[in-house]
Amino acid sequence: IDWSYQLLDDGERDLFDRLGVFPADFDYPAVQSIAGRDMAAAVVALLPRLVDKSLVSVIGGGAHRYRLLETVRDFAAEQLATSGEAPALRSRHARYFRELFRNGQAGPGPGEGFEDEVANIHAAIELLADEDPDAACGLLIETYVRMMDVGAFRSGEALNALIRQRDLAPGTRAALDVNRAFHQYLTGRREEALTVLFGAADVLLSLREDQLMAGRATSLIAGIL
Repeated sequence: IDWSYQLLDDGERDLFDRLGVFPADFDYPAVQSIAGRDMAAAVVALLPRLVDKSLVSVIGGGAHRYRLLETVRDFAAEQLATSGEAPALRSRHARYFRELFRNGQAGPGPGEGFEDEVANIHAAIELLADEDPDAACGLLIETYVRMMDVGAFRSGEALNALIRQRDLAPGTRAALDVNRAFHQYLTGRREEALTVLFGAADVLLSLREDQLMAGRATSLIAGIL
């Protein structure tokens, strides 16, 4: 890999390094976003050249997605770390996926490619949990049901637990509890789910900050009862 890397020109090498931020497959808009303003316009030419040089693989049919083989991804991540740009790129990656799923209707749904983004969402939430817990909570809330739909139960529950370890506002913690209760109900813990939901609904209704989530809590209670 190092031999092929040394044959790249500066632009190709810079983009290749930045692709090391992706933990899994990615699409073209994601590449443009993480590439940054200094390189976004050049991606249209640089990415196909990396494909031609067998450092990046094209997968899928109509809407192309791209992949780095695991050994290639590890090498790219090492180069990114050496460059000193890794923290900024990880933050840019997280913010991109936060914006992609800014509300419940945004981003791809199950059967539309959402399952391909679970690893990217997981990485984004892990980073945001330290940088901006509220943003991490927002991204998890807006993708949680879709995670359940594609069978990513463990991923959603693990991320919920991760964020709950942070210093959260009462409304944020209550919103996470609604998701936690949903998972509890789906996995057969009905009474546990109801207890959590009643507590979360009380907090959300008293704060009057997130009426959508308060409504979701009360609807889940009604559905379970």
